[in-house]
Amino acid sequence: MKTGEPLQSLHSGIRRLVALAYSELDHRARETIACNYFVDALAEPDFAMKVRERSPANLDSALRIALQLVVWTIDVDRVRNEQPKHFAR
Repeated sequence: MKTGEPLQSLHSGIRRLVALAYSELDHRARETIACNYFVDALAEPDFAMKVRERSPANLDSALRIALQLVVWTIDVDRVRNEQPKHFAR
């Protein structure tokens, strides 16, 4: 994954490439392969591990998990930046 590449672009690119490369496999097998490729392609290993820990069942659920983790990370960073300095540890 390129830095700054939207997760949705990675998702659609992997979906397209897996459909082309593994057209002979059934849908379930392609989804498993696509999900693994998606997680492996995430730029940050710690982020990828967090997605993998949630055991996504398919490519769409891997995307949903990744997007939710991004939202939570942004929210945590926002809260940290809003805390008064004298309460920071």
